[in-house]
Amino acid sequence: ALFHDIGKPLARGINPNTGRFTFYGHDKIGADLMSQIAERLKLPKSDRWFLTTLVTEHLHILSLSDPKVRASTRTAFFRKLMDDTISLIIHGMADVCATRGTESNWQNRQTYLKWAKKIIAHFDDSIKPLLSPGNFLLHGRDLLGLGMQPGPSIGKLLGRIRRAQDDGQVLNRDEALELAKKWIIAEKIPINPK
Repeated sequence: ALFHDIGKPLARGINPNTGRFTFYGHDKIGADLMSQIAERLKLPKSDRWFLTTLVTEHLHILSLSDPKVRASTRTAFFRKLMDDTISLIIHGMADVCATRGTESNWQNRQTYLKWAKKIIAHFDDSIKPLLSPGNFLLHGRDLLGLGMQPGPSIGKLLGRIRRAQDDGQVLNRDEALELAKKWIIAEKIPINPK
């Protein structure tokens, strides 16, 4: 957490219109620096991934609290981080409270903190179970059963079905299969004749 803004000195710039300092890309620069530090300390790969992810995603987690963000966007992010989601959310709580001190936007802080507390309270019982591959409504074999040919189109269609599931557009296996059939027909995805 102490290193999450380590990239700011290298990313520092000035907005010519406002004269204010900018730090565009400091998250990516910081992740590279964090990776170098972790490598120098000979940390295990899992720790290296956690630290660089914390630095890379510390801005992204703040934006996920916006009510306009789609459920599937949040779920995909949580699926990528799994149990590390909670650490990043807690870090975001500290970051949003410390940013710009008394000059920070009170409403933004409250929105994030309220969202963060809700996610943390429900993560293990409601959110985490949805992230497991075992909870996906469809798998590759299901699309093969619909006549799709093996290849990258299966992965792409599974990803779309997963997003529809995460958004609540499909609630069970039958609905997911119907949506898959609809997309196969609409997009003229080649299928094996039966």
